[in-house]
Amino acid sequence: MDRQEFEALIVKINMFAAGLNQMGDRLIKESNLSTQHMNHAASSLANIADQTATRVSDQLQQTASRTIAAGANAVVEVLLKQLGNGVGQLNRSIDQLERRVAAADRAHIATAWKGFVGLLTGGLAVIALTAYFSWSAHQTAQRANQQIQWVSLINAAETNGKLAPCPDADGLCALIGKKWVKLD
Repeated sequence: MDRQEFEALIVKINMFAAGLNQMGDRLIKESNLSTQHMNHAASSLANIADQTATRVSDQLQQTASRTIAAGANAVVEVLLKQLGNGVGQLNRSIDQLERRVAAADRAHIATAWKGFVGLLTGGLAVIALTAYFSWSAHQTAQRANQQIQWVSLINAAETNGKLAPCPDADGLCALIGKKWVKLD
């Protein structure tokens, strides 16, 4: 992998991370919108409960004056039944609202984990590529250093007059110390 491919990979990883950020922002917006809808629903339910309580209270007052003479037992049972129905409806609405909030929370947690895993994977890939290129550059530098040392030995031998054709006339030899060494 050359430098251009590495840079292209880094750009793609950055684009992927930006996409994850955008998805996270969108999910946060949707979460906020859902929260607003839930707050609105809760407010509506509270208004319905207030209206029901007001209506039941008004009916109770109206009926109480009529039923004192006719007998309060039957009317009180009807009012209690209506109040119980209103409370039951309110409880069902609250349960439904709680389920929606729990589902939204689970979706947000799952999305956060997916984003974290994606960023972690991208980060590990960048670290691995950086380590590989660093190792590769180090290996190249070592080979270059060996070649430089070899060339400097040849130059020193040539300067000192210790460079001559090999005794077997096959190649070039250098006198290193007291020994002729064939140069490959």
